Amino acid sequence: LMSITGDADGEPMKVGVAITDVNAGLFASQAILAALLARERTGEGQQIDISLYDSAVASLVNVGASYLLAGEVGQRHGNAHSSIVPYQVFACADGPFVVAVGNDSQWRAFCAAFEREDLLQDERFCSNESRVAHRDALIPLLVDMLGRLGRADCEQRLRSTGVPCGSVQALEAVFADPHLHHRGLVQPVEHPTAGTLSLV
Repeated sequence: LMSITGDADGEPMKVGVAITDVNAGLFASQAILAALLARERTGEGQQIDISLYDSAVASLVNVGASYLLAGEVGQRHGNAHSSIVPYQVFACADGPFVVAVGNDSQWRAFCAAFEREDLLQDERFCSNESRVAHRDALIPLLVDMLGRLGRADCEQRLRSTGVPCGSVQALEAVFADPHLHHRGLVQPVEHPTAGTLSLV
């Protein structure tokens, strides 16, 4: 995981949370549910074997599969996607903004939202495959364009076209978000000695 995380020219980076531990817990809960279902169907118990190492390797998902199936060694791409372009963080005039153009129809919508028909007509950028091959030519153009705009402007343009996007939020913004409260993500929990705690 560290070998594929971080800037391309930088050192390997750890993920910001203990993702291997979290995934091991999720895998364990799935295994427990599968064991309970097997017991219901067969009357027999199951042995569950969960390891952090196994969970870390399983967390490689598509990068691990690419290595096993095609011998492709995953590289670090910072906040960009290895095989989809543009799919990364951009610096808008007022902060970091994520654009996730996942396919060619979204690319056409992205270009239309910013009135950049010139990018659509450039054969280097006509398909995701060609955009990946010409990443070094395309990304500076988008950095310049988005760097002159605010995040709210970019989000409004892209949300109306269905292109996934969003501002990178600091923790105080996340926990003040009305959507988070509407979803009930933070709940008070009573602790016998510490009193009321707010937890996700």
